[in-house]
Amino acid sequence: MCYNTGMDMDIFYEQDREARSLLECNVNHNRVFPPHFHLDLELHVLKKGAITVNVNGMERTIGDGTVTVIDSYDVHSFSEQKTGGWSDLLLIIPYSYLARFNAMRKNFKIVDPFICDPALCDELIAIADRFLLNPEFQDDENVKTCAIDLMLSLLCKHIRFSEKKERDDGALARQILAYVQEHYRENVKRSDIAKALGYTETHISRVFHRFLRMGISQYVNKLRLSELERLRKQGDGRTTLELLYEAGFQSQQTYYRAKQRKTTP
Repeated sequence: MCYNTGMDMDIFYEQDREARSLLECNVNHNRVFPPHFHLDLELHVLKKGAITVNVNGMERTIGDGTVTVIDSYDVHSFSEQKTGGWSDLLLIIPYSYLARFNAMRKNFKIVDPFICDPALCDELIAIADRFLLNPEFQDDENVKTCAIDLMLSLLCKHIRFSEKKERDDGALARQILAYVQEHYRENVKRSDIAKALGYTETHISRVFHRFLRMGISQYVNKLRLSELERLRKQGDGRTTLELLYEAGFQSQQTYYRAKQRKTTP
């Protein structure tokens, strides 16, 4: 899904990341990546090296001891990575982990995503090494949640927030995505979302389309197609008909229409 943002570049919405909804933590990988955005908060900790980062049109070549905090829906890209002694950490934090952080920030927007503080870098990397990259805690959600809360609490002491709260539409878009992610296997309707979140159907549709550049039903069916593909790869012998219903499609016709729309340029 690409469109022009007025920033002189095309971006894409990284839908697959949200469909997985997994906490991702990795070190010392190739970070060059084109402009994109997603619901998850992204944290890049550069202990040593240099890379050019663009966040919402704010471009900076960062070096040793720099933390970049990429907020939900921030358009961002990485380019011109300079290797040689490269050492970094990249953390993708799903929205479900952000409750305490969002409460602490009181919905204020981040003014400057770049924090140059080598000591903070060392603290964040140490927490990740001890609790997120340690195989001992790989399947322990409580430990992961506590580790993320600690990291974000440390960050809050260094982040400069705006005095103006973000528009409610941004928060609402996140709520819609979270609701749809939880209920897409059901017969979810726009009216269900509106009732659950306390807005009119028209407002729900308008906000969703403005942020995602597609309708809710189209997005729901994309999630179902991804789930169907995942179920197929399990190879348990079930038919496509059985799997499409499990993935959330209400009929074969809906499935074929969604499939055709996906493959039509």
